[in-house]
Amino acid sequence: MMATTDIVKLVPTLALPVMILQGQYDYQTTHTQAKRFYESVKAPYKKMFTFENSSHTPFIEESERFYKFMQDEVLGLCSLNFS
Repeated sequence: MMATTDIVKLVPTLALPVMILQGQYDYQTTHTQAKRFYESVKAPYKKMFTFENSSHTPFIEESERFYKFMQDEVLGLCSLNFS
């Protein structure tokens, strides 16, 4: 499904924050595909973070960096109003 789905066309806008946590060596969704979506999607807030030593599971492959990112970046968004 993902190989034939153009998410850039399917999801041009989201009315919520977009966080893309991407493994540099992900073969399921390549870094190029993720970056293309990130650059095209319109959202009230968006951020892309690349895990340089991971593929599809940075929460396992770089667990300390992953959880630090979640704590520092994602949890801080919970108190913000994006409406």
